[in-house]
Amino acid sequence: MKLGSLGRVSHALVIAGMVSSMGAVSAWGAAGDNGQYFIIEGLYLEKDSGDTVPLTEPTSPGAFNLITDDVIELDSTGGARATAQFNAFGQTWQASGFGVASFDQEFFVANLDSPGNNTDATYSNGAFPENSTEIHAIDLDLEADLWGAEFNWVKNLGGYGWNTVDLLVGVRYLHYGEELNTRVFDESTDVFSGPGIDVSRIDVDNDLLGLQIGLQGMWGLTSNVAIGGSLKGGIAANFVNRDRSFADLDAGPDLIYANGHDDTGFAQFAEFNPRVDVALSETATLTIGGTVLWINETSRAASHFETLADPTDSNLRDDDDELFYGASIGLKLALN
Repeated sequence: MKLGSLGRVSHALVIAGMVSSMGAVSAWGAAGDNGQYFIIEGLYLEKDSGDTVPLTEPTSPGAFNLITDDVIELDSTGGARATAQFNAFGQTWQASGFGVASFDQEFFVANLDSPGNNTDATYSNGAFPENSTEIHAIDLDLEADLWGAEFNWVKNLGGYGWNTVDLLVGVRYLHYGEELNTRVFDESTDVFSGPGIDVSRIDVDNDLLGLQIGLQGMWGLTSNVAIGGSLKGGIAANFVNRDRSFADLDAGPDLIYANGHDDTGFAQFAEFNPRVDVALSETATLTIGGTVLWINETSRAASHFETLADPTDSNLRDDDDELFYGASIGLKLALN
C-alpha cells in the first residue's frame, strides 16, 4: 500500500482511468459550450483526524503518560485530477481520475518512564508483554494513500426546466489505505541498541467499488464568470485487507509473526465540489474550486494497535470514516 512519492500519482491516474470531477456544465461558457471538455487540475488536500485512539495506558492506577494517535495527524498533501466530458453513442459521458502524494507523519517521544515508570503500550495485555510494559519511548510513522476513478452518464435536465443542471449516474472506485510502523522501547539504552524493542507494521487497505448519483451545474454571473459545482454520493462494497507483522525482539521466536486478513463490507461516500469558472478565451477556462470528500465504514491502521500482541485477532474494524477537504485550480479546454 505504501506509495511515498508523487510518482505514484500518475500510476493512480492510469489505474483510475480519469476520476472524481469538479463537474462542469455543458450549458455555460465559451469553453466547452458544446458539452465536451477536458480539465486538468492541481489538488491540495487535508485529512480530518477522526476519532482518537489511545496508544498507551497505565501499568497501575495513577498518573501515566498518555499517547494517542492524535500525535500522528496526517500532513496536507498535493496531487492531480483529470476529467473529460465527451459525446459517444448518442449520449454524453464523463470520466475522471485523481491521485495524491502520500499523507505522511512521524512522531517520537522518550522519557515515558518518568515520572513513575507507569506507562504501558495498549497491547501490553496480550500474551507476550515483554517490552510493552513500563515503556521508555515510542516511535510512530504513519503514511496514507488516496486515489480513485469514476465513469458517469450525463443527462442535461433542460427538459425539466433546469437547463444549467446535469444529472450524473455512474460507477466509482475509491482507494484509501494506511500503513503504520511502530517501535516501542523498553529502556533508554534500547533507543540506540539493545534487545528490549517491539517492532510492528500494520497495513490496511480500503478498496471501494460502487454506484453513485449526483448533480452538477454552473450559473453565469457575467459574460465570462460562472459559479456552481457538483454534489455526488453513493454506496459501495468495501474490500478491506489488513496485513500485520510483529516482533518482540527479546521474547524469543514465539512472538514473531506476520499475517493477513480480508473481508467485504458496505460503505457510503459523498463528495461536494463548489467552483468558480473564469473564461480566458473561446476555448480555455480557469477553474478554481474546493473539494470535500467523505468515506464511511473504513478501517484505519491505528485501530489495530491494541491487538498487536494477539496474532489470532481477525477483526478488521471497518467502522471508521474519513473526511478530506481542500482546494483545486486548473484549466478547462473545450473539445471540438
